[in-house]
Amino acid sequence: MFLAFCGKETANDPPSIQGIQGPRSGYVGQSYDYSATVSDPENDRVAVRFDWGDGEVSEWSFFFSPDVGAAGFSHTFTAAGTYQIRAQAKDTLGNISDWSDPVTVTIEEFPFRITRSAYPDSSDLVADVQAEFGTDYTVADWNDVKNWCAAHSADDFIELLDWELGEQYSLLVLWNGEGYWNGRHYFMTRFDHNPPVGYLIHDDIDDNHIVLGSWSPVSMRILAVKKCQEINP
Repeated sequence: MFLAFCGKETANDPPSIQGIQGPRSGYVGQSYDYSATVSDPENDRVAVRFDWGDGEVSEWSFFFSPDVGAAGFSHTFTAAGTYQIRAQAKDTLGNISDWSDPVTVTIEEFPFRITRSAYPDSSDLVADVQAEFGTDYTVADWNDVKNWCAAHSADDFIELLDWELGEQYSLLVLWNGEGYWNGRHYFMTRFDHNPPVGYLIHDDIDDNHIVLGSWSPVSMRILAVKKCQEINP
């Protein structure tokens, strides 16, 4: 006589997303890093993926132990808007979690751009800007820059503009809608808080981190701003 014993199969439950880490705001065209905290009832290794809320869903990450670390993802949003980011996890047996509660991320368009070419201060600067960027753009006013930096920071402005340090990277601007002071055209320069001795400073941001000067004749690139955007703090 043979006796057969059948063991009861143990259920394996899916993992779950405990939270999403990463910035809640940012700018078009910038890459931002996100990760998710995951738990699994059996402490199985897990993989994660993200729904970015803009029509893109990432591939699954590598499998990792949820008590050791998390998989990181980078994403670049290509349009301004408000996005609902969600994450999902699966274990090595293929059990997949529900999508997590969404996290809201607000993406703005950075309104400033630098022309590729340098132009003499006597040129039609508005026409030069619009030849490069279109009629939505015009020459930036120093007040636009001050307002933006007051609402954010000078360091953010410099980073997003990808603006290099020093007088050779000065940018033509207006001040209060005017291009010239005593026959000298306004421009702004990025310094490490230490302008050279004798540098004519009309105004500054963040203790001479960014300064407004003037000179003529000069040939520089132009700081452009998108006309339809609110820049007030």
